[in-house]
Amino acid sequence: MLVVKQVEGASGEKLIYECHEAGRCVGRLTAQMRPGGMLEAQFREISHPEAARVLAAKLERDAVAHGLAGLYLWPRHEKERNSFLGAGYEPTDPHTLQLFKRLGVN
Repeated sequence: MLVVKQVEGASGEKLIYECHEAGRCVGRLTAQMRPGGMLEAQFREISHPEAARVLAAKLERDAVAHGLAGLYLWPRHEKERNSFLGAGYEPTDPHTLQLFKRLGVN
């Protein structure tokens, strides 16, 4: 079972989440605030096939709970990028891996 925890002691506007399985870290995500109430997140050290998805879901829930308007996500490769396209994320530029999802705004 994958468990996501926010790393304590992350500085000011930087958030760090880790994904653990059986006590071992299998994924890490870092996020920073951007202008306009947006977060920008990057995956780090992903070694479990579901870790990126679980980390992004936790970050999304927290961002919505704090009233943030959107989330920019930087997948590490095209396969990972494509796994987010069906979950409300849209490419920001056809020449990069970056994705964007509008949060909590209708």
